[in-house]
Order: sequence, then structure tokens, then C-alpha cells
Amino acid sequence: MPGAAELDLIDAPADTQTYTAELRTELDFGALTGRIGGYYFDEEIVTSQGFTLALDGVSPFPVVPVTSVLTSVSSRTTGVENYAVFADFTYELNEKIAINLGASYDWEDFSDTGNIGTVTSDPADCVLVTPFGNQPCAALLGATNTPGVPASFEAFLPRAAIVYSFTPDISLGFTIARGYCAGGAVLRQNGVTNQGEIVAFDPEFTTNYELSLRTQSLDGVWTINANAFFTDWSDQQVTIPGASGLSTDFFTDNAGESEIYGMELTVDYRPTDNFSAFATLGLLDSEFTEFPFAFVPGEFENLAEREFPSAPNVTASGGFNYEHDSGFYLSGSGSYTGETFSDVANLTVNRNEDYFLVNGRFGYREGPIDVYVFANNLFDEQFVTRRDFAGVNTGTGELDVRANARFQVSQPRIVGVGVQTRF
Repeated sequence: MPGAAELDLIDAPADTQTYTAELRTELDFGALTGRIGGYYFDEEIVTSQGFTLALDGVSPFPVVPVTSVLTSVSSRTTGVENYAVFADFTYELNEKIAINLGASYDWEDFSDTGNIGTVTSDPADCVLVTPFGNQPCAALLGATNTPGVPASFEAFLPRAAIVYSFTPDISLGFTIARGYCAGGAVLRQNGVTNQGEIVAFDPEFTTNYELSLRTQSLDGVWTINANAFFTDWSDQQVTIPGASGLSTDFFTDNAGESEIYGMELTVDYRPTDNFSAFATLGLLDSEFTEFPFAFVPGEFENLAEREFPSAPNVTASGGFNYEHDSGFYLSGSGSYTGETFSDVANLTVNRNEDYFLVNGRFGYREGPIDVYVFANNLFDEQFVTRRDFAGVNTGTGELDVRANARFQVSQPRIVGVGVQTRF
């Protein structure tokens, strides 16, 4: 009777080489100040993966010799070369009003050599005894070679802002800017053809509007900052399931449009050199205005009006830090995260509850030496951070309950001791 199949993964970590350079010049003409410069980025990432497989018990045909093993290794090389030039100038009209204008031009060359697979056997003369004659063992798997995709992108990104200073410590500003994320490619396992393919996608753009308030008390004890923002997202890079409806058949496409708006509030309080405290509040509303999803008419044909996954509507945090003149110190913080969905379809079964975490730290600091005890998730709160209990079959437009439901849970309470030193 054939033995059980033995599958061993090959340890093949990614190899990344990155080069960056930036040159800038600061300019000062009195009321007019600014900077001009350029930026260069070059990165190559080589990834590989593979496995070895004992053929006894796996092959549908007799194997000679019976101890033969197949090795399959595939590799993929992606490269990004990015150039950018930028200029940014601020002109002070008077003591109260300042205008800022800036822009950058971005070029990017992207290359993907594809997925190159090789299969070898040990021993090399291993054969499968088939009704059609002996065949090399490597024919049982075959190599998968996916053609690469080169692409080039460029974008002009302007920015404008105006700031009105009521006093030297209180100002109100408004900014409008264009944002950009370059295109690229993704390796897709096509569920219809059962073949790997490289699918390219184009850049995505945002138009960002922000109203900001900056305040500080005369004695420097209080600092209060607030932002209100709106983002219009176009040609959004979204993950689209393939027509097969298989959970492994996904690719990225510029099919999405969305809007985001919200506000942020930060308060810092420092009455003495020994004590400080802070509090933050964030409100967010995210919504897809266009997101074709399923390939059949119905509830999930378009996910417009759904919110982003993993995007809580409310977040808040607060904390304090006290340092005694003797060197002992105590700090604590708490954070609240509102409910989220784990999936873009916003399925109720994939909703994550809100949670509150408390962390603390007590220690002694003398010169460059810091010795402390800490506690993360002090009250050992337990909650689910991601659920994947059901999904949408994009081929049928129906809900699929996962045969193997997956979920992630919070870290338990962690208490420890640490030592830090600075040189």
C-alpha cells in the first residue's frame, strides 16, 4: 500500500534591494520662502517559493524508483524606479495671511518579470510508468511560467493652502491637494482557466480638502489642534473577485470611486515639566460610491454605499506621563476603537465589535539607562479583530458560508520587564 504523501516547504525568503536619494535647496527671500528639489527611488524585490514532494502515494501511476521526490520552485522579480521633482513656496502677504503653493511631478517605471517555475526530480532519471509509455516524473506537475508586465506612470500633483493667523498662537488654514498612488500588477490565479496570469492596474488619484485649526495658550500649557477633511477618490484600486467565484480568484482593478470625510481633535496638556497628558478623538465616514463586484444582477452586483473594511467610525485615546525628580516615572494610556466590518460587502456576520484597551508603564530612568515594567491590555480584554465567516460568490451573487471560518482575536494581557539604554 502506498505511503502517505510528504510535503516539505522550501525556505526561500524575499531579497529586497532599495536605493534612495533626495536633493533639496532651501530658499529665503524675506516674505517669500520655499524649497525646490528632486527625489529618486529604485527597488527590486525577488521572491521565491517552492516545495518538495515524495511521489509515493501521490502519483496516479507507478513511480520508478519508488523513493523519487519532486522539487518545484517558482520565482518572481518586481522592480520600481521612481523620479520626482518638487517645488514649494510660501508668501506672507502680511502678519496674518500666508499663502502656500506647491507641486510635484512624478514618473515611475514598473516591471514584473512574471512567475517563473521549474520542476526537477531526484533522481533525475525518475519515470512514471503510464499506459502511454514511461514519462519523466517532472511531467506530473509541470512548470508554470507567467509572462511579465512592464508599465510606466506619471502624475502632476499640485497643492495650495492659505493660513490666517488670528494671533501668533491661533491660526486657521485651508488646504487642497491632489494625491496619487502608482499602478502596478498582481499575480492572479484565474479560476476559469486555472492558469496564473499577471494583471496590471493603473494609478489612483485623490482630491483632498482640509480645514485645520491650530491653537496654543500663551503660557504653552494647552495645545489644541483640530482638522476637518474630505477626500474624493477616483480610479480607486480595489480588489475584484474573478467570475469563477472561487476564493482564490482575485485581482486588482481601477473600478472604484469613493468619498471619505471626518474630523480629528487633539488636546495636549503640560502644566509642569514633570506632568503631561493628551486626548484625541477621530470621526470618520467612508463610503464607496462605485464598486462593481458580483458578475450577476442582485444585491452584491455593486457595493456602492458600503463603508470601507477595517475603518472604524469612531476612535479615541487618552493618556498621561508623570516623571518624578528622583527618576521614577509612571505613564498610562487608553484607546477606543469603534465597530468595523472585515469585508467590503459589510456582511453582518463579519462585523467586529468595538473595544477599549488600557496600557501602563512604571520605571526608573537614570542618565541613558531606563528600567521599567509594563502591561499591555492591562484588563485582559478579549475581542475579535477580524472575522471571515461568510463571503460573496461573485459567480452566483449568493452568500457562501465559509467551510473553514477564520477569525483573528486580540492579544492577551502581556506583562513584562524591559531595559533600554541610549548611546
